[in-house]
Amino acid sequence: AGLILGRAISGIGGGGLVILSQAILADVVSARARGKYMGAIGAVFAVSNVLGPVLGGWFVQVTGWRMIFWFTIPLAILAMVVAGIFIPRDAHKRAGEKTDVWGIVFSSTFVVSLVLACSWGGDQYPWTSWQIIGLFALAVGCLVAFLFVEAHATSPVLPLSLWKNRNFVLCTVCGMLIYGCFDGMVNYMPTYLQIVDHETPEIAGLMMIPMMAGTLI
Repeated sequence: AGLILGRAISGIGGGGLVILSQAILADVVSARARGKYMGAIGAVFAVSNVLGPVLGGWFVQVTGWRMIFWFTIPLAILAMVVAGIFIPRDAHKRAGEKTDVWGIVFSSTFVVSLVLACSWGGDQYPWTSWQIIGLFALAVGCLVAFLFVEAHATSPVLPLSLWKNRNFVLCTVCGMLIYGCFDGMVNYMPTYLQIVDHETPEIAGLMMIPMMAGTLI
């Protein structure tokens, strides 16, 4: 339970860094120049994918897995300091905008319940158990509620009008498939190498370099 809680807190911070970098760009950079800055962020992401498994394996082997939760803290502090210094002071929310709180709540609950149902089904509980059926029902209910809220929100998390744009739909579906496969490999391959091939965390990280090098190129 403590490990799961720690990972949740770490995920909130790490996920916040990723999405806030894009939100900051949308707030202070013009739409025409946004692609250039997103390219720079993408380059950092690619380099991190190459170094991450190697450094992560070394950190785990030398300092222990508990230290993994501490390494993101100085990065988060540095990001907050840099943002506070360089973001223009006139960057602010446009008048009349309201945070789509219910959209956030329903979308988050949908994702969590769907992930839990797929993770627990057939393992912790039978697929036909009331726990799994209840989680799937909760996910469907939250999805319906989310769509209803987004249709009436003044500043929706995900404007439904975007789905009328063919390019948006195609890019979203392709991105989902690509990152689903990519993240699955990145997250599970080091574990497979350690459990099945009995490699050390450091060696498992080094064996990920060919795939990451291809990603970087």
